[in-house]
Amino acid sequence: MVKMLGKHALAQMLVAEGVEYIFGNPGTSETPFLDGLQDYPQLRYIQALQEGTAVGMADGYARATGKPAFANIHIAGRVGQRNQRVVQRLPGRHAAGADRRQL
Repeated sequence: MVKMLGKHALAQMLVAEGVEYIFGNPGTSETPFLDGLQDYPQLRYIQALQEGTAVGMADGYARATGKPAFANIHIAGRVGQRNQRVVQRLPGRHAAGADRRQL
């Protein structure tokens, strides 16, 4: 079995699925993934100012183009719960980082 870092496995899966754009609002737990994107120039990261906006952008892009979308958000507090209804309908993929460090 080939071993690789999770950030590369995720990026390779997105490329294989035909994803071109990643919509997100990164936090500290997403930093390794963002760092790995430099090795995948075919993936473009679109930064949003808030998690709900990133999910809405991914949803709108997927609906308007018929192409797969990917929303990568930083999960904190109730953010995941607020976006859950939209994420369940999102015609694409969604990932949320969860950081276990104490603040």
